[in-house]
Amino acid sequence: GLLWISLFHVVPMALNTHAWQLLLPGARRGFGWFAWIFWVRESVNGLLPVARLGGEAVAARLMVKGGVRAGLSIASLVVRLTLTLATQVVFTLFGLLLLLFRTTDHAAVLRLALLVPATVVVLLALLAVQRAGVVTLGIPRRVDGSAVIQHQDHAGKAPHLSAALVPDASLQDGATADVALPAVLATNPANNATGVAVGTTITATFSEAMTASTMNTVTFSLDNGVIGSVTYSGTTATFTPSNHLASSTTYTATITTGAEDLAGRGMAANYTWTFTTAAPVVQTIDPGTPSPSSPRIAVDPSGNVMAVWMQSDGNAQSIYANKYTAGAGWGTATLLETSDMPASSPQIVADSMGNFLAVWAQAWKTVNGERDGIYANRYVAGTGWGTAATVYADTTNGDVSANPPQIAADPNGNAVAVWSVYDWSWNHDSVRASRYVAGTGWSTVSNLSTEAVRSATGPQVAVDPSGNAIVVWSQASDSNNSVQGVQALRYTL
Repeated sequence: GLLWISLFHVVPMALNTHAWQLLLPGARRGFGWFAWIFWVRESVNGLLPVARLGGEAVAARLMVKGGVRAGLSIASLVVRLTLTLATQVVFTLFGLLLLLFRTTDHAAVLRLALLVPATVVVLLALLAVQRAGVVTLGIPRRVDGSAVIQHQDHAGKAPHLSAALVPDASLQDGATADVALPAVLATNPANNATGVAVGTTITATFSEAMTASTMNTVTFSLDNGVIGSVTYSGTTATFTPSNHLASSTTYTATITTGAEDLAGRGMAANYTWTFTTAAPVVQTIDPGTPSPSSPRIAVDPSGNVMAVWMQSDGNAQSIYANKYTAGAGWGTATLLETSDMPASSPQIVADSMGNFLAVWAQAWKTVNGERDGIYANRYVAGTGWGTAATVYADTTNGDVSANPPQIAADPNGNAVAVWSVYDWSWNHDSVRASRYVAGTGWSTVSNLSTEAVRSATGPQVAVDPSGNAIVVWSQASDSNNSVQGVQALRYTL
């Protein structure tokens, strides 16, 4: 008999478990999980002297540990107790009715029936307290009494509020929906944003704390083949691209349902949004005077850039420079020399410490034929440009003029400049070089081509990290300069 009674008890337990599961659709737990909690609750209430309240406390605690928010777990228990009380009133009345027909002691039945109104009063008072919102458990309601629960739409766009069919007894005014799945509340860039900087990071802020281990490049990604890394802090996930994004390009960011909250619940659907990066911005970095030309550029390891070019200062062609500071932008154009003589053909190099060295050709006389020399100026990080220095100018021989220079430098700022010199009296070119030693200055000019008749032109130079240099140039093979060869010379420290 006890076995049959136990087996019969399984049926109402199963029905109660299923009803409880229906009260908590957002818990995303199976029937077995609810059945286990119900079994523990019944065991505590039946075996321990806890006035049938200890089982309710244990059940609420187990639900909270399983990911159901405290407010909603308590609300579901209140609903269950209310329904149990109402069911017991109905069964008591039915039992009294049966007893009335099975006994002649109607007075005794009447005395028992007098206890029922007291139970009904308690039941009505409990319902009144819930409906009046005396106790709030964190779930908002509309004016019509339906619960408001936050979720995502099927397109994965911004979260919104909708009416949810949750029994009123489990809800109280002015609270947060405990059954809400996690949702994206805000993004940066915003959906459909334009003009986004190519160096931006992409962030998404969630409606609740998420499990950091589920925020990665699988659950948070950017299309168009963009690779990057994902970090998570507070309620915000950040995708940092490994490189700048492309200009004038539309990107789609996606967060999948694999991103889970602390209870292991994912979003209702993948969340996607798009944005478009800004077009490249063309800037004018020269001072605006006439005839800018021949720009050259160099960059240091930190991404700082120096540009040099030739441009009129109102009197003659001069040499200007402008620095681009990484993260800040371009500065103001600076005049590198103050001579009234025309300058041309600037070149620029950078070292590993953010210093720059510029060289150029500039006339040292213009009467009876222009004759050029080689000049230089150095930019020191944190200080700025110095004063233009003469590298080469053969002022004792009015028939000699330097051609445009080339320059190369090692990481320590030591450099080698090369150029060819034309001798008008001999109709002959030769290659010259000078080495700049950081902190010391320019060395004496060397003549690298020793041919007295055959011309050497067009020198180029390269410097290795140790400061050793190699220079190459075109060398005429006959006195008429009609046959050309290539010669090279290595400078070793």
